[in-house]
Amino acid sequence: MKTPRAGFRVVAASLTAITISGAAAAALDPQQFVLGWALELPSEAAFYDVPLTHEVYQFGHSLDQLAVLDSHGEAMPFYRVAVPSPLVNEDRLTLGVSPIYVRVEDETNADLSVTTQGGRTDVVVSRSPGMEPGPEIVAYVVDARDVVGTPTAIELEWPPMDRPFLAGVSIAHSEDLTHWRNVGRGSIASLEIEGASVTHNKITIAGGRRGYYRLRWNRIPSDWQLDAVVLTTSGFTDTAPLEYVDLPPVQAPANEAQGNALYFDVGGALPVMSVDLVFPDRNRWAKANIQAGNAIEGPWRQLSARKLFYDLDFEGERLFSEALSLRRTQARYWKVLFDSRTGMDGVLIRLRYPAERLRFAAQGEPPYQLVGGTLSEEAGPDPTFAAVMATLQPDDAKFATARLGNRTMLGGPAALEIPNEFPWKTAYLWVALLAAVLVIGFMVIRLARDMFADRNQT
Repeated sequence: MKTPRAGFRVVAASLTAITISGAAAAALDPQQFVLGWALELPSEAAFYDVPLTHEVYQFGHSLDQLAVLDSHGEAMPFYRVAVPSPLVNEDRLTLGVSPIYVRVEDETNADLSVTTQGGRTDVVVSRSPGMEPGPEIVAYVVDARDVVGTPTAIELEWPPMDRPFLAGVSIAHSEDLTHWRNVGRGSIASLEIEGASVTHNKITIAGGRRGYYRLRWNRIPSDWQLDAVVLTTSGFTDTAPLEYVDLPPVQAPANEAQGNALYFDVGGALPVMSVDLVFPDRNRWAKANIQAGNAIEGPWRQLSARKLFYDLDFEGERLFSEALSLRRTQARYWKVLFDSRTGMDGVLIRLRYPAERLRFAAQGEPPYQLVGGTLSEEAGPDPTFAAVMATLQPDDAKFATARLGNRTMLGGPAALEIPNEFPWKTAYLWVALLAAVLVIGFMVIRLARDMFADRNQT
């Protein structure tokens, strides 16, 4: 009987044979690439996953400019292992809220009563028998027993207020309305910034499936009341991991006439999932358009219009805008077009991208290295390898993870320069064409002479 490890080795051997028979490995000179990273392999395995970091995208520009070489320069088949978007399969459900009242300040002889009727749950803390509930609401309870999915956030909804406010909210979860566990804390606010209304009402939560939620707060206006909550759930138990990189602006292109724009160069086609602005200090805000493109001269693709970014200190609380969420957007250059130059100084751009991997078959002689930046057509992923792996659908946990070692300069920037060689093929074609013209001309002249000679004889 074969063990799972032995069975996987058989699959690996079969896949390697298929790959080798489908396309012979090509030998490449490492000097054809700008640079490379030594790959540190933790154990002996048939396949390895290499993390695609920002540094790899920066110097590899695209997957077509990457390759995995063994000690003899043989190119190993590879493909990119994508990760699911954290925004996929997300549901939002509006739930009613039930206030918790306190009748008197006396904390002795407290009783808890719960009434459920018509889909609504009322919770009352009784401090003194015989008194009606007073106007003071100390918390709200949300009945989420019928919610399916993994809760990830709660949004609060309240009537419009005629004055700004900010409050801290804590969220706890319970299965029986008795034992509570804190699952989230954040700030809610209603503010006016440069004529724009800013509402902060979303709080991220961790854990707490079904059961009940309890919301408490501090420094809330006396006439504030909660109408409903929107519970966000995801079909994934774990969201896809995201990495981020903060980039400073680069020099604007020569043909750019707009003085209120900043330009950013990722270095390669980074698969971006969200964009944010990082201010050098607090109490800063800016309205800006976010654009992306494959060349710094354009054309540019508009991703948002006049989004308000801010980072504020308000009554001792820090309040900052949410990042601009995107579908997977691969672009090398990013442009931030501000409404005003006053908000531009010292601003960085923060790009979040999924922690994807490059999977290769170790069918050569170690040591291996990942190389990037080339004009060679032999580089790039192997679609046959990817198709075979998709058919087999192996468990990702069975693949060893290789670490990126030190970066080494190989051919340098010259690897991306088109060689300035004499165009021999073109010259040969022109010589052949000129020779043909001369031959045809000679034949025409000779034919004309013969015709003239025949006419004189007659």
